[in-house]
Amino acid sequence: MSEKPVLNPHYLDVYPLFKGKRMLVYLADLFINFIISLAIFSVAVYPLAQVVTPYGELSQENERARFSMLDLLYDNNLLDYEGDDKYNFDDNLKDSADLYLISFLQEDRSNDYIFNFYITEMNEGEEKLKEVYKSCDSRSFFNYDSPRPELKEEYKNEFMPLLDSKDTLSEQANNDYSYFTNSFFTNIYSTMLNELLTNDSIKEGDEFFSYRENQIIIDTNTTILMNIIMYATYVAYFLGSLISFLVIPLVSKRGKTIGMMTMKIERVGVGVFKTISRLERCINFVYLTIFSLPLIMFTPLLYLGFSTLFSLNQLVYVTLVSLALVVISMFVIIFSKMNRSLSDYLTRTILITSEMLEMIYAAKGYPN
Repeated sequence: MSEKPVLNPHYLDVYPLFKGKRMLVYLADLFINFIISLAIFSVAVYPLAQVVTPYGELSQENERARFSMLDLLYDNNLLDYEGDDKYNFDDNLKDSADLYLISFLQEDRSNDYIFNFYITEMNEGEEKLKEVYKSCDSRSFFNYDSPRPELKEEYKNEFMPLLDSKDTLSEQANNDYSYFTNSFFTNIYSTMLNELLTNDSIKEGDEFFSYRENQIIIDTNTTILMNIIMYATYVAYFLGSLISFLVIPLVSKRGKTIGMMTMKIERVGVGVFKTISRLERCINFVYLTIFSLPLIMFTPLLYLGFSTLFSLNQLVYVTLVSLALVVISMFVIIFSKMNRSLSDYLTRTILITSEMLEMIYAAKGYPN
C-alpha cells in the first residue's frame, strides 16, 4: 500500500509593499537610471557624436555667423560693447541699455540705437518711430510731443545720479531703472532686431540683408545640432536602461534592479510567488524602460542650459506622454488592493520584501 502525502497545514499570509514604498521603489529606479544615462551621455555618447557627426563644423559656422551679425550691429551704431568681450551679446546688451538711457540725459544722442535704425538707416519716418516706442512704453517713460520721443522730465531727474559716480539712485529710481533697462529696452531692441529679419524694404544685396542670411544659417544649423543631441540622448538613455533594467537584473540572482537591492525588495510572479525567470526579466526591461522616460529630456543637462532643453520638442513630448502614463500608474497603485502598478499588472508580478520571500521559500521548502 502506497504512503499518502502529508499536507502541510501551515498557512502563510503574503503582504505586498505598502503603497508609499511601492512608489519609492519606482522613484529609486527612475533616478538611478537617470544618473547612469546622464553619465553615459556626458562621458561617452555626446563626445563621440561630436566626432562622428558634423557637429563641430556646424557649431563653428554658427559662431562665425553670429559674430558677423554682431559686427553689423556695431558697425552701424546699433549696439555697443565695452572691454575685450566683443561677442558676448547678453553682457553688451546690458551695457548698451545703460548707454542708451544716458543718451537721453545728455546732449549726445549718438547711442540712441532705435532712432539710428528706424530714422538714419531705414528712413521709416517719425510716426513709425513713435509707433514702435508706444508699443513698448507701458510705463510711459516718454512723451511724444516732439518729433523725436523724449524721456519725461520726472524720469530724467530720477536717473541723473547715473551721470555722477559718487551719487546713487533712490529706491524708486532704482526700480524704474531696472524696469527701463531689463524690460522696456529689451522689448524695443527685440522689436528692432525683428525688423531686421522681416522688413520687406531690406532687399537682397542690402547691407542689412546679410543679417537675415546669417540668421537663416544659424537656424538651419541649430536644427541639425539639436537633432544630433536628441539622437545622442536616445542612445544614452537606451544604454542606461539596458544596464539598469536588463544587464543588472540578469546578473542578479533574483532579478533585482539597483533600487530593489538597496531597498531589499523582490519581484515575484503573482500566484506562484517565485522570482521571475530570465525571459520575464527581459519583458520587464521593456516596461521599466518605458515608465522611466519622464526624465529623458534632462539627460543632456550638463551640456545644455535648462531653458534650451525645452527646445528639444520631441524629447519634451516623450517626457509629457510618459509622465501621463506614470500618473495613471500611480493611481493604479492607490486603488489596487495588492498595491500593484500598471507595469506590475502588465508583467503579472508583485513586489514584496526580501524578508517576505524568505518566509515563502521556507514555507514551501525551496532553497534560498
